Amino acid sequence: MNGSRETPIPLVFTHAMSKLTINLTFRTEFSVTPTVTSVEVLAGKTGTINYLNKIVTLTGESEVISIPAVTANTQYASVMLPQTIQNFVIKIGDENYYFNSSTSIVLESGKHHILNLTVGENGSIKLNSSIIDWEVETSIGEATTSHKI
Repeated sequence: MNGSRETPIPLVFTHAMSKLTINLTFRTEFSVTPTVTSVEVLAGKTGTINYLNKIVTLTGESEVISIPAVTANTQYASVMLPQTIQNFVIKIGDENYYFNSSTSIVLESGKHHILNLTVGENGSIKLNSSIIDWEVETSIGEATTSHKI
């Protein structure tokens, strides 16, 4: 047979990385929402991803990573390599507020980790967190290949 036929190939993608969102609220000791200078986490920022088996391997040492603001003073977010984190620094004005979680916070591939931190002027920080699917597998259509028949 001479000719060709197009064969659809589904294209389905998943996230290999993890999304981290940090929401800040402030206790009543703050009369107004304070100016947050930075939000930082101690974490690994280099690694490799094997897309065939979806394994992420951290390389290098953990370092301080600044999390960009989504909404100044209240929400910060970043895409991170899957890993375990525990240590955060919230800088308000010239003062550092440290949060060292008593349990490890595990950032998982394909998950959106939402950390709600309540900051008190006395330096106390309280954590309330949740984990949701970042996005379900997304089909972006089909590619086609041509096969001679």
